[in-house]
Amino acid sequence: MMILREFKQHDTFQIVTILNNQQVARYLSSKIPFPYTQADANWWINEGAKCGIIKAIEVDGLCVGCIGVIPGEFEYSRSGEIGYWLSQQYWGQGIITQAIGLIIRVC
Repeated sequence: MMILREFKQHDTFQIVTILNNQQVARYLSSKIPFPYTQADANWWINEGAKCGIIKAIEVDGLCVGCIGVIPGEFEYSRSGEIGYWLSQQYWGQGIITQAIGLIIRVC
């Protein structure tokens, strides 16, 4: 079962593991450091993920990714940009499709 939730401190190991996978990292914004450290994950959980509409993707009790929406501004105020990252072992299972459906309900 997949749910969206706030990030928790115990997600740190999973975040570091996922974001140090080169196959995952190659698609990410250059704002996300590589290699990704424990300190980066702590900052993300305590500060970064609290800015905007950002949720952890949890599957069967395990944090496997992240999805967020950056609201548009000015003439784009009725739109938003969706971004996400997902553990490679969960690719191709429809998880992001489900996560998009859930997060747009929050917006």
